[in-house]
Amino acid sequence: MFQTPPFSDLDDKLLELDSGLLLGSVNRDSRLSIFKGIPFAAPPVGNLRWAPPAPIAKWQGIRRAKEYGASCIQTPPEKGSFYQKEFLPTPHVYSEDCLYLNVWAPEAKVNEELPVLVWFYPGGFVWGSGSDDSIDGTALAAKGVVVVTINYRVGVLGFMTHPELTQESPNRTSGNYGLLDQIAALEWVQRNIGQFGGDKNNVTISGLSAGAISTHILSASPRAKGLFHKIIAQSGSVFAMKGHATLENNEAAGIEYANRLGASSIHQLRKLSPQALMAKPYKAWPVVDGWLLPESVSKVYEKGLQMDVPMLIGGTSEEAATLPLDVMNLSTFELWAEHSFGGYAQEYLKLHPAKTDRQAWEHFVSTKTESIHWAMRKWAYQQIMSGSKPIYLYSFNKTPPGELSAQHGAYHMGDLVYAFNNLDTVDRPWAKEDRELAELMSTAWVNFAKTGNPNGGNLPFWPAYQSKDGVIMVFDRKTEAKVDKLNKALHQLFDKEFAINHGYLRL
Repeated sequence: MFQTPPFSDLDDKLLELDSGLLLGSVNRDSRLSIFKGIPFAAPPVGNLRWAPPAPIAKWQGIRRAKEYGASCIQTPPEKGSFYQKEFLPTPHVYSEDCLYLNVWAPEAKVNEELPVLVWFYPGGFVWGSGSDDSIDGTALAAKGVVVVTINYRVGVLGFMTHPELTQESPNRTSGNYGLLDQIAALEWVQRNIGQFGGDKNNVTISGLSAGAISTHILSASPRAKGLFHKIIAQSGSVFAMKGHATLENNEAAGIEYANRLGASSIHQLRKLSPQALMAKPYKAWPVVDGWLLPESVSKVYEKGLQMDVPMLIGGTSEEAATLPLDVMNLSTFELWAEHSFGGYAQEYLKLHPAKTDRQAWEHFVSTKTESIHWAMRKWAYQQIMSGSKPIYLYSFNKTPPGELSAQHGAYHMGDLVYAFNNLDTVDRPWAKEDRELAELMSTAWVNFAKTGNPNGGNLPFWPAYQSKDGVIMVFDRKTEAKVDKLNKALHQLFDKEFAINHGYLRL
């Protein structure tokens, strides 16, 4: 547990991890201890580039943990773009040496072990950071949970596969390094979280978008067994991932990527600077590699082999509303439909006829939005069919106030600062109803992390999801449990496409 050394001031906390002594900060007002920039694995540089995370070497003396570590090398959203302005206004330092995590811990009572919430960030597996302002853990920790945010490798450095990497691996696999980072962080939690007052036997993994997809994958991975006990997933499921790539297919992509850089070997690639690597695009997605993920997530669930734990999942009502107008027009709409729905394209086009560029864009956006809704419900359905633990489904329908609110509605990631009760990290004219909703939603998230059930406090009763009645919790100006509103005809098309593609959509 925490120790206060006689030579420190009252704002310091010293504790001992398995890797050495760590000095963090104490917020006197909130009585929260905060430790930032804690290494959980060795820097993934040199020969450790494109390798599973290696153990961190023990350090001598006392390591300062009052500032965030560097974020992982990435291609962040374009400056001035919506998501850059909304969530990433504070510049980050980027480095390959980035495997750090951060902890916010309330003061625990004697012999008390607090629940733990571990967060995986969004960003499409190409950007993101565990030190974004929007996911500061102060507000959640003040409600009685230990909050852990982590960095994991993204982009080509986090997910490239290549035959040489597969050959050098003792597990005959490559790629998925970002997921292995997440597992390494969870293993760190198992070894060390007790020092912060946390309960290693009550760990909830949580995330949004790519972070939510990560939780879905880890629920199907034997490598993550025993490392977590509950899941919170916001707007992300493997089933809407655009593809469930195999190792063999992605190895070909790795060869093609190396050729574009003029590199004939992994040795040459490891000598290139991160900037040179990021200069060429690489589709960064997790793969079915035969080891971390032996088979598709869908097959794992169909066999009932997933981690059978309580789950809280859902998304926003206008997931894709921030897509710009130029992503789709009438001339490309039918081609997109044929690519996405194959033999069912004409059936889709009959349901969604377009005569103008605006109609084509609106159908494209609504279909993208509905694909995420469908994917979360498919996940819930599979858990109901093969699991025994409850799953709670929600929809976030509240439009944040301010610029473009009428256009974007309850957009993808719009629920993030409500769930973390961090409204003031985003520059919007928040009203009393927003603050009340953030308080309500964050309390439900904390309740779930504590007990596996979100109910309690001022929250209207939230029943576990059952597909036969379809009742979900709707967070809005008036939060209440309602029968789910679905585009049934479109969901039926998604089901057909899902069956043909063996566990994913091509959207």
